[in-house]
Amino acid sequence: MDKVWKVGLVGAGRGSSYGNLAYNHPRFEINALCDISATRLAAYQKELGLSDSHCFTEYENFISSGLMDAVFICTPMPFHADQAALALESGIHVT
Repeated sequence: MDKVWKVGLVGAGRGSSYGNLAYNHPRFEINALCDISATRLAAYQKELGLSDSHCFTEYENFISSGLMDAVFICTPMPFHADQAALALESGIHVT
């Protein structure tokens, strides 16, 4: 059986298009969500059907949650390097 990747998505606004692709793919499970905007987070959380315990406004808490094998980084470009480094240092794949 093929592995199902548990993925986290950071950047619920811009990232929703990537999230929707992953959500509809049989090899991915959107398992965690992060956005600095609580309003944007809540809207996409509802769409994905995620529980509050799988949603974060703080990136560090999101990464340390242990809920994902990989993270889709969909934040503005200036944040990518630091966010990718923290994920990789935590053993999480980055896309």
